[in-house]
Amino acid sequence: MITALRFRIISDSMEPLLKVGDEIVWEKIEKPFENLERFDLILFRQNQNLYCHFLWKIDYRQRVFVTRAYRYLWHEDLPLTQNQILGKVTNYHLSLRQKLKIIFYFLVRRRS
Repeated sequence: MITALRFRIISDSMEPLLKVGDEIVWEKIEKPFENLERFDLILFRQNQNLYCHFLWKIDYRQRVFVTRAYRYLWHEDLPLTQNQILGKVTNYHLSLRQKLKIIFYFLVRRRS
């Protein structure tokens, strides 16, 4: 049974954390609502394409996940169902500094 797979990054949407050509390792997540949290890097399928973005929020009421690309923080991705989530990236993580940058961005954005 395969528990972890590797993919290469082909876009710059997660730079500077993930660069084009970087290899990510991901593991399948059985119960996304129980095993994922904000800022986890996840691999998901949308419109026949694969994406690797960070998890921004989990809407338990509507049973969807919302992700964002690190390079395009102002753009919220379309909501995902748990069936679209393939797994969690295990060899890269957002650092505390990167998480604080994201939070600061949204705090400043709200005030303007």
